[in-house]
Amino acid sequence: MKGVSRWLSLPSNKHWLIIIDNIDRDIKVKDPQAYDVEDYLPEAYYGSIIITSRLASLAQEFGRALEVRRVDDKQAKTILESNARRSVEGQSV
Repeated sequence: MKGVSRWLSLPSNKHWLIIIDNIDRDIKVKDPQAYDVEDYLPEAYYGSIIITSRLASLAQEFGRALEVRRVDDKQAKTILESNARRSVEGQSV
């Protein structure tokens, strides 16, 4: 992981995105299965990082939060078709 972190921190390498999905255990409550997400973040002040979690405490620690609400099947199909730029055939809603 240190090699990746060094690469992400290169001044010539400023356009990257890291997605850390589903952080569901809080290291601050001494959960033995939790891990420190900061161990996986580069020391650079550029690039982009998205962390998904149900832990509200992470927003306080890492900054800005955006709440994403649940969508129903019809909304999900519309989002998929919009991004795919085509109809999703044969799927019931």
